[in-house]
Amino acid sequence: MDNQTQLDAFYAELENDSLQGLWRVVRNMMSRTPSSPARPFHWQWPRLRRHLDAAAELIGVADIAKADRVADRRVLVLVNPGLKERNTTTPTIAASLQLIRPGEVAPAHRHSSTAIRFMIDGHGAFSAVDGEKFCMEPGDLVLTPSMAWHNHGNETDRPVVWMDGLDAPLMMQLCAFFYDDYPKDEHEIVRSPGFSVKKYAAGGLRPMPSAGSSGVSPLWHYRFEDAYRALSNLAQVEVDPVEGAALDYVNPLTGGHALPTIGCRIQLLPAGFAGAAHRHTGHVIYHVVKGEGCTTMGEERFPWQQGDCFVLPPWLWHKHESAGHGESILFSMSDVPVLEALQLYKEELQPQL
Repeated sequence: MDNQTQLDAFYAELENDSLQGLWRVVRNMMSRTPSSPARPFHWQWPRLRRHLDAAAELIGVADIAKADRVADRRVLVLVNPGLKERNTTTPTIAASLQLIRPGEVAPAHRHSSTAIRFMIDGHGAFSAVDGEKFCMEPGDLVLTPSMAWHNHGNETDRPVVWMDGLDAPLMMQLCAFFYDDYPKDEHEIVRSPGFSVKKYAAGGLRPMPSAGSSGVSPLWHYRFEDAYRALSNLAQVEVDPVEGAALDYVNPLTGGHALPTIGCRIQLLPAGFAGAAHRHTGHVIYHVVKGEGCTTMGEERFPWQQGDCFVLPPWLWHKHESAGHGESILFSMSDVPVLEALQLYKEELQPQL
């Protein structure tokens, strides 16, 4: 029996006993630099809106709910071409756009996934979280902490669209996903309007810590009017050469990330801004709140305009540019808080030639 035949027999025995030689698979387990199945990709708003409007005509939330309450949302997932089998945007975060027609209510539920809502189009629709109701305006951010009861609805006379972001892919990889339906379609409203904003959005001041405080922000509604005012003020005195004027959404009690698994940021690129290139670990999903420009990722250049979304994989050289006729604003969510907690976050500026 020659050596190759003996090796083949040996490997067959290993596999039969649920074993494997590390020397055969190590290249698939390790890489010299971070590697992700996610690809740089860009979704254009006109196409997104066309598909959302078609879904509004064809897909009834009530009909979906009768079949499966877990799926009772009219939602289009932003599926990364490199993650088609998983139907997700990055390996850790699923981003999607949700359209709610006038009069519709998505039934209350909770899950172990942390979630965010970022209003794109429409005025006055609501997201309710653990008994507090938030009416949302364009650019507003609402947090839904893990296992918080929540439901959504549209009490206006126009359809509304917002972006959802969930760490469901991460929860699935950790085998830590739970889901519960609330006994009623809507959770009872037990807090007065604006409770969390009045208590926690104190402009650099914080209330005394209370028993049971956690690492999740107690401020669940971040209004765009406040964010834009802060961005404009920052842009008058300092513009970062890479990110422009950039602000992170934080927990007002700790100063840390607002959520433990999803980092949220909003940044203003002044007219004609040309950012320096850099790279970092972590996936980032962007939404264009305002303006026009382009982002170069690796060798590809992606022009964008208001409403567009695009995704950035880790450790890829990239830079942002804004058109010369007006400022641009980008909202983004990332898995950076997870990497920082594990001491795996790293970034570097591209050397100037």
